[in-house]
Amino acid sequence: MVVKIQIENLLLRGLPHDWVPQRVAPVYSDGKGSHVYAPARAKGDALDWVEQFEVRQISESGQSENDVEEQCKAAIVKQVKEHLEQQRLSAEIWNGGNDGARYYAGLICLRGTSAPVNGGQKEMHEDVETREPPGMDLSAQ
Repeated sequence: MVVKIQIENLLLRGLPHDWVPQRVAPVYSDGKGSHVYAPARAKGDALDWVEQFEVRQISESGQSENDVEEQCKAAIVKQVKEHLEQQRLSAEIWNGGNDGARYYAGLICLRGTSAPVNGGQKEMHEDVETREPPGMDLSAQ
């Protein structure tokens, strides 16, 4: 079973009225679609609202949505939660908040020094091999 999840609202902004919930993600599996919603007035990280998520299945006509069984709801919410956590980790790569990240933002100077960015502090390293980019003579600068 292939499940496709598209996160629409990682950050909930809240709505001024209670009758229209905020869609967090559409979920598609085996030709059927569902929508995962957070409460209308929810604000902040969607992961903080997982316990209040509602799941509605798109009707066959595509004109309405229906309730889903509790077991199905739990499975869909679990998958959306995992997707939200994965996106949070990806976002933390760029703000220095993930010590286990596979990639870190960094700067490399063409003149031989590198300055990786670690939590806002720059560490200079002079022992970096210098390579000239194709078509550029660095010795003339």
